[in-house]
Amino acid sequence: MSFCNNTPVSDKVSQWSELFDDSTQIPRVRLDSIILGLTRLRSSASHLLRLPKSDEFGSASQVKHLHNAAKDIDRRLEAWKISIPGSWTPTQVFGDQCIPPSVKKAGLYQGYCDVYPGIFHLTMWNKYRLSLIDIKRIIIGCLDKNPSSPSLAEREACQTQIQEVVDDICASIPYFLGDRTQPGCPGDSVVKYPLTPEAPPTKDHCLAGPTQGGWAILEPMTALLKMDITMRDGQRQWLEGQMARTTKVYRIGSLDW
Repeated sequence: MSFCNNTPVSDKVSQWSELFDDSTQIPRVRLDSIILGLTRLRSSASHLLRLPKSDEFGSASQVKHLHNAAKDIDRRLEAWKISIPGSWTPTQVFGDQCIPPSVKKAGLYQGYCDVYPGIFHLTMWNKYRLSLIDIKRIIIGCLDKNPSSPSLAEREACQTQIQEVVDDICASIPYFLGDRTQPGCPGDSVVKYPLTPEAPPTKDHCLAGPTQGGWAILEPMTALLKMDITMRDGQRQWLEGQMARTTKVYRIGSLDW
């Protein structure tokens, strides 16, 4: 028997998230706790939301329960976003003063990108974003089981949020990769990155970006490309191009997405 804070820990992984109080944990642990609950919910949703029409009537109460559980996780994700330190907040930048032309040429979506305090913070943000997309998709699946005027409005709001999050992930790619389009050496000082007007890229970013950046962005890009979601015209193709760029820079074999 294992213990956490003098509390016996169940052998069932699905119950571990109950050991954590979101409000008392550091942001990374709190987010992992939420994702653990989401993983359990996703398993239920994958079965329930695929039931044939003939079984839908009997599952109405289960869908309602799933919808409520999904909205609870949605609220927890929103609380996580609101409560993280202000120092984690990215800065949106535009123009040649902040975005070198070589970065724009290598890959910039919609004319802007975001600059973060560090790659760790950006990785946490993208974990949050992928989780938010997952939970919004579950909510949409529940709403589609019982379409009505109120649910149509909620569905539209979920779709809008999904698109905003996809845009945010696209805006994170230049911070990860800079202007790299070819394999290089860790700590290569010639790599240019977007920057805020107040501060140049840190030494840590110049060292960590080439070694970690591409690997850290692979998961969110791959996840987005595998999702059955609607994106802006050309956005999926842009992501595919950035995926190809990343695999080339990091000498990774072709990936199936």
